Amino acid sequence: MNRGPQQIRIIVIVICLVILASGGFRGLMLGTVGEGYTTGYEGAKANFYGIEWNYKTQHGKTSFPLKGTTFHFDADENDKPRTGACNLEGEMTSVFLPEGSRPSSWVDPSWWDTATEYIKNPVQHYEWEIEEGNTTNLYAMDEYKLKWYFSISAEWDKLDVIYSTDREYMDQRYSNTQIWFEFNLAPIWYFEGTSTCYFSIAKIRLSDISLTGKLDNQDETEASQQVRVVPMSSGSILPIYYNAFGVANDRAEKEAYVFKDKKLNPDLFTDKVYAYFTLADFGTKYWMELGGLVKHWKGDVVTVGFDIHVFVVGEWKVQDIQEIPEDYGRTSKTGAGGFTFLEQLARILAGPEFKMWFILGIIAIVLLVLAIFAPWVLFAIFGLLKSSKRKS
Repeated sequence: MNRGPQQIRIIVIVICLVILASGGFRGLMLGTVGEGYTTGYEGAKANFYGIEWNYKTQHGKTSFPLKGTTFHFDADENDKPRTGACNLEGEMTSVFLPEGSRPSSWVDPSWWDTATEYIKNPVQHYEWEIEEGNTTNLYAMDEYKLKWYFSISAEWDKLDVIYSTDREYMDQRYSNTQIWFEFNLAPIWYFEGTSTCYFSIAKIRLSDISLTGKLDNQDETEASQQVRVVPMSSGSILPIYYNAFGVANDRAEKEAYVFKDKKLNPDLFTDKVYAYFTLADFGTKYWMELGGLVKHWKGDVVTVGFDIHVFVVGEWKVQDIQEIPEDYGRTSKTGAGGFTFLEQLARILAGPEFKMWFILGIIAIVLLVLAIFAPWVLFAIFGLLKSSKRKS
């Protein structure tokens, strides 16, 4: 009886079962059931796409995928090596058309004052007359100004390792770290056979920014003096990419959308584009008071508003219309405490100067024991040292 094929079959089955049990089946399911969407409106739909981060223990940048309109990034979570890097938490609004009255008085008035013009949408209307034979056809495109907000905070895991010298709340900061966003512009339909509307992002302009880091012993919030993000200036624009993480444009030739028998420029009217926001110096802040008896810590927060200009070809019927948010933005995580005896001892033992004193202490103890209980050994050692010195 030839057992070769049967043995191969059993081996293949076992290997497949191992792969599936190790997560392969879950990976297959995530490709179907795990997919979703942000909103069901026509127009641009934003979500977090990924983070490209730098940290003191890293050599170069490391990319990590994000997904959805919120994210939690923990650089040393689960099986990742402990780096001490603090966590990053983020959330965003949809890309929407604003409307309504001025929000509550405690909202920064400048946020609303710069948004009142959006109610007059569309802000521009463009027309082209194209002669084709004996007829002249009219083509039109509108420009809308939309609003979009996101907020990112620096946070930390619970304080459960007192001997660690790289705690996440102790001045752990990210540098030149890019948060990447994806904008889905693919046209959608609601009823088969109805007309289609097409969208293109013209520019993404910074309109509002708030940098905060709440002090735990004060009512007001203030920014950490060292926190830096890019861009920071109102009016600055984000670069727009066809691919995320700065990957070269290797996309295949895209078939152009057609509106009323005319092609739309595929370099503008495309399915997806990407942009990034940079955390140049962002993280946690730690300081001490009363000669080190009391300690404080807080996390940076950045909340940003953008004007997103979009070109629209066709009739835009299903719009995401919202009021300007009254209380948008994450709050700063804070903490305070006093040094305990065990913590002071642990910090001393972890310090580099302890190693030097530890070695000197061991030498002193050995010499002391010899001097008390075996002085002849001590004399012999000194004799060897003296004879060695004479020979040299």
